[in-house]
Amino acid sequence: MRPEALLSEVGRRLHTGRHDLGLTMTEVARRAGVSTRYLRMAESGQANLSLLKLASLARALRVPMRELCDLEVGGAPELRCTKPTPRFRSVARTVSKRCG
Repeated sequence: MRPEALLSEVGRRLHTGRHDLGLTMTEVARRAGVSTRYLRMAESGQANLSLLKLASLARALRVPMRELCDLEVGGAPELRCTKPTPRFRSVARTVSKRCG
């Protein structure tokens, strides 16, 4: 799933949850400890939500966090192999071993 689609879907779920409870943006924002502007951006898929803010919003909507973010996101990004640099030699060695 593309990042934009992921944020849009989480936003849609926030919006639906708020409407299901009959709450205003102001009330949900107050309960979650975020600004109304931030909630508006989150519902429209424009805010890159942190886990803590997502948890606060889920609590304000009285839903488990998984209802907001249980999405199919596809496979993990590919691991890239690079030459070790002096600063990150041990990390690069570990990655090189994994990549062959």
